[in-house]
Amino acid sequence: MKVNYLKLNSFRNYLKAEAEFVSGINFVFGENGAGKTSLVESLSLLSLGKSFRGSDDEELIREGDDYAVIKANVENVGEYLISISKQGKNITLNNQKVKKISDIISACRLVYFLPKESELFHMTPDKRRRFLDLSLSTLSHSYIEEIGKYRYYLKALKDNYKFHDEDYQNIVISKLAECGNSVSQKRKKLINRLNQELQEIAKILLGDVKLQLSYLPDINAENAEDYQRKLKDSLIYKDDKLTVHGIHLDDMQLVYDGRDAGKYASQGQNRLGVIALKLAMAQLIKKSYGQDPLLIFDDVLSELD
Repeated sequence: MKVNYLKLNSFRNYLKAEAEFVSGINFVFGENGAGKTSLVESLSLLSLGKSFRGSDDEELIREGDDYAVIKANVENVGEYLISISKQGKNITLNNQKVKKISDIISACRLVYFLPKESELFHMTPDKRRRFLDLSLSTLSHSYIEEIGKYRYYLKALKDNYKFHDEDYQNIVISKLAECGNSVSQKRKKLINRLNQELQEIAKILLGDVKLQLSYLPDINAENAEDYQRKLKDSLIYKDDKLTVHGIHLDDMQLVYDGRDAGKYASQGQNRLGVIALKLAMAQLIKKSYGQDPLLIFDDVLSELD
């Protein structure tokens, strides 16, 4: 996947900037603070609809200006126009307003690596779930909507459990289990597919070291019926608060030569492990769609053993 051109107005530290890219690998280099990360950060909005750094939209606007604009053309996808102001954000693709992020995340497929992600397996589990969800959203147009439904049913169950409406609760638990089991199975399948790619990439980056992902589901079920039974059995209501188990508590582990990388691998080994994981995801996308994703690696060579 190739970005043909990029134009920025009042984005981060840029008043105006233009860039053209070639097929294959493009290097962005410059002094510290020159805006290298900001340049590639703007590309993340083409897929995610927001910054991969997790910044608020207002932070993307150049200090002293009222709005920021990103224009870009992506090969086989089309023309993007993104405007950001203090009142909100507007994204159009080929002159059509983008109403759902799922409409662009599976159009411009993105895999990125940021320096802080070298700590992915030291971070809290929600960061690893985010990786799984972003990866699956890139592969499946409907996955974001499925996660959205799960969150809706989870909130509905927690909000209404204290009213003891058993019929309503059974309906919501059934829907929650259906979504939860579906997402769990997709996460499990993704982990298995990534492991197939990891083996070859690990040989190149790590030599004889074996690298493998392990999926740690909060509810390990064979099917939706089994998931529903285990979900219902695990409910705990105490002090006007309902504890619900499920995919929102899932985790994954990177096993580095038989040992948990988060606990035993060095900083450099963890960094290489996460880089291998990102490359495995990129390879999986290429095999699935016959096209490389937009691959952004920021400051990839620092702190390696």
